[in-house]
Amino acid sequence: MITYPDKIYSESELIQMYNDSYPKWKNKNRDDGVALAETRTPRAKQPLFAPFTRRTPDGYYVALDGDILAGWVGWVQIDDNLYLTAGSFTAPDYRKQGIQPTLWKKRDDLFGNSAVIAITNKKAKGWVNYVSRYYNKVSVNELPEQLKETVQEALDFYEEQGKSPNVFYRGPTEDNAMEKAWSIIKME
Repeated sequence: MITYPDKIYSESELIQMYNDSYPKWKNKNRDDGVALAETRTPRAKQPLFAPFTRRTPDGYYVALDGDILAGWVGWVQIDDNLYLTAGSFTAPDYRKQGIQPTLWKKRDDLFGNSAVIAITNKKAKGWVNYVSRYYNKVSVNELPEQLKETVQEALDFYEEQGKSPNVFYRGPTEDNAMEKAWSIIKME
């Protein structure tokens, strides 16, 4: 039975769980048939990510099958009002079991009313459609001014690798703006 602990895991804990789980997975191939890595490299050391997204995540939510890592979602808090999604994964043995929707909802609950940005380097229509369920697919011109240059650099990075990146964004909601305003007024 898959469980979803409320604990926020660090990247080092996630890497240890991945490394411990890898030998227990029966299917060790991605959807495209390429073998998964036997060990997990820290995100900040993975050259496949653009510098903006190549950050050590602030946390991960995981899905577990006993002591076996079944999936995860990560995030980075950019500032008090902006989060960056930082990867998601489902082990091949656990695909099509609703793990990602459960983890994405849990992560979105953590984001609350803050703005969220996701930059994907997968061009598969199914993946783009999936992320679009949570955040709007946007162009760089639709982003807040302070994000445009950094995000464009990330897109250029992925395009130079021959990938078709996409940007997704959800702005802060009114509730969050009001919370921020009240905290300023109350000098919290």
